[in-house]
Amino acid sequence: VPLAQVLAGEGAALGRGVAIVTITPDPTTDWIAALRDLQRRGVRCLAVLLAADSFGVAPSHRPAASELEASGILTYVVSRGDSLKAVLLQAGPGPRPAWTSRAALAGRPTP
Repeated sequence: VPLAQVLAGEGAALGRGVAIVTITPDPTTDWIAALRDLQRRGVRCLAVLLAADSFGVAPSHRPAASELEASGILTYVVSRGDSLKAVLLQAGPGPRPAWTSRAALAGRPTP
C-alpha cells in the first residue's frame, strides 16, 4: 500500500491539534501532498526522512526533502551512520514548534 494512501486513509480520523510523525525512506513526493492536506486541517506534521541513498544504491532523498521544506513540514533527514537522537535534537531551519521541543523529543516532561 502506498504511503500516500495510508496517510490519507488514516489521516481522515485525525483531528485538529493531533501530531503525526512519518518515518520513511520513500524518495517520492506523493505522500508529501497527503501530509500537506493533513497540515491544512490542523494536524501537526513531522517527517523523519531516511536517506536511503546514503545506505547504498537508491534514488536521491533530496527532492523529497526539498518538497517537505517547501511545504513547511518540519523535517529531519537521517543518513547512514547518523545517531537518530542527535539528528532529532539538532535545531533545524526556522522556528521549531513547541510540541517538538528538545525536552519533548528527549522524552523529558515539558512545562
